[in-house]
Amino acid sequence: MEWFVSMWDEESDFRRYRGGSGSDLAGVMAQVVAAGREIACREDGAIVAMAGNAVVDGTPMNSIPFGDFEISD
Repeated sequence: MEWFVSMWDEESDFRRYRGGSGSDLAGVMAQVVAAGREIACREDGAIVAMAGNAVVDGTPMNSIPFGDFEISD
């Protein structure tokens, strides 16, 4: 199943995104969370945005707070 994660960076007016695929839902969700956490921060560690969007196997998910590191994976 394919997945896609995106987040809007207002400061740079740029959409950050990652995508990939996996064979099982648990593995895909782990990839989605890792990619979301990665794009939530700039190289200097500044938070891009708190919430991002994900699509897993063609199904859009609600906004996910990738940038809120107080919430566990």
